[in-house]
Amino acid sequence: MIKEFNERLNKNLKIESIFENPSSENFESVFNNGELLEFIFTFKNSNNEEIEINDGFGMRNLSSNFENFDFAYGYKDVYVKDEYRGIGVMSLLMLKSILPLIKAKKDKSFYFYLLNTSKIFEYEIEKFKLYDSILKLRKGENEQYRIFSIEDREKDIEELEKLLQEKEKSVNEFFKNK
Repeated sequence: MIKEFNERLNKNLKIESIFENPSSENFESVFNNGELLEFIFTFKNSNNEEIEINDGFGMRNLSSNFENFDFAYGYKDVYVKDEYRGIGVMSLLMLKSILPLIKAKKDKSFYFYLLNTSKIFEYEIEKFKLYDSILKLRKGENEQYRIFSIEDREKDIEELEKLLQEKEKSVNEFFKNK
């Protein structure tokens, strides 16, 4: 687990990060090409049981495939359990995964993308609306992405931190009385 990604949002909500390769248990490892980092978001209920909120959330460093950027990360298995949809859980995890990286390497360019194959039929949501406040650009039928350039870094950090505060408030409010 890495302190830059792990956080207790309140006494009942916790985010943990786990590397695919256990020998990579440090923050700098996230910048290694091919490295996969998974995130687990848990909630401690009134019976003191830890319940996983997400069924999957990970990102892999694919920088060698993106020659125009210093770092490129692709998200995989972005999935939240049905009862926790619509409160900002996945957006919160996405923000918590992006911000430490772009803050740590302000002199490097980043590309983050998600192949969005969402099939949420029970909700009247267009799939690109799920993450469009974070991954603002689209490519093809399924890809959402965002480029974090060196020139706009401070503005991007400020924007994402504000959005993070909104998502934390929404998530905390939802779980306050659970």
